[in-house]
Amino acid sequence: MKQALSRLQLPKGSHNVILALAAVYIVYKYSQGYERLDKVVNQATKPAAQLWSDIDARLGGWSPVELTDLVIQPWYLNTSFVISDDAWEVLTRDANNRLMMKQLFDGRTLKSEYRHLVGQPIGNI
Repeated sequence: MKQALSRLQLPKGSHNVILALAAVYIVYKYSQGYERLDKVVNQATKPAAQLWSDIDARLGGWSPVELTDLVIQPWYLNTSFVISDDAWEVLTRDANNRLMMKQLFDGRTLKSEYRHLVGQPIGNI
């Protein structure tokens, strides 16, 4: 029996390696549990966090951006009533404005019948 036990003994110092591996495994399992708990807590607190964010934003002066009527400012155009590339790009980002801009302009030149609208808010035409 003593001989059988002596054959099962681990090499000297290997018990430290086994303890270290066990510690790593335990930390790994705890971290998995922590991640699951973190996800549950995030989902549970999401409505309260959104409400707090909205309240804080309002108290800080934030208000939603509202799209206003299209205005073709005089400095968007050169003396030949050709709109700059930058102004065209900005003013045509909105789908409704894009349709209006294509009605108002012949290519990139403002049509003569709409030149009186420069600097004025333009509703639907």
